[in-house]
Amino acid sequence: MLTDLFILAITLSIDAFGIGITYGIRNIKVCIKSAILMFCICLILSVFSFYLGFTATSLFPDYLPKIIGCILLICMGIWVILQSIKPSNEISNIINKPELSDVDSSKTIDSKEAIGLGIAISIDSLVCGFGFSIMSDISFIFPILVAFFHVVMLTCGMIFGKKIKSISSFSPTILSRISGTLLILFGLFKIF
Repeated sequence: MLTDLFILAITLSIDAFGIGITYGIRNIKVCIKSAILMFCICLILSVFSFYLGFTATSLFPDYLPKIIGCILLICMGIWVILQSIKPSNEISNIINKPELSDVDSSKTIDSKEAIGLGIAISIDSLVCGFGFSIMSDISFIFPILVAFFHVVMLTCGMIFGKKIKSISSFSPTILSRISGTLLILFGLFKIF
C-alpha cells in the first residue's frame, strides 16, 4: 500500500516537474515563500479531498467504493490528456503554458501568482485524492506526500530546465499526457 501512495503521489506531481522545466528554461524563479504557499495549498486541497472521500465511503456498499475510485482515476487521466491537447480553462492554460502564471513578467513567482499556480498543479490531486481515499484504507500521510512531491518536482524541474536551456521548444504537455496515461493505468490496475 505504501508503494501505491508513492507511485500516485509522484504521478500527480509530473505536471509540476514539467512546469519547473519551463521555468528553468525561461529563468523564472519561485521564491521560498511561494514554494511554501504552494505546498500549503496542495496539502489543504488533498486533505479536503480525503475528508470527502472517507465521508463518502460510509454512503456506499462495501464493493462500490473501489469501483468508483478506479473510475475517478481513469476519468481524471482522460481529462488530463484531453486538457493537454486542447486547454479549455485557465487552469489548463497554466499547466500547458506555465509562463502565463508570471502575470507581471517579473521572472519571479510571487505570493499572489503562487496561489494560482498552487491551485493549478493541485486540481488533479483533489479529484484523485477523493477517488483513491474511497477505494482503499490509506493513511493521512498521502496528502503530505503529494504536497511534498509537488514542490520537490517543481524545484527539480527548474534545476533540470536550467541545464537544458538549449531545448527552448520544450512543452510541458508531453509530461501531462504521461501523467494522464499513468493515472488511467493505475485506475485499471486497481480494478483488477
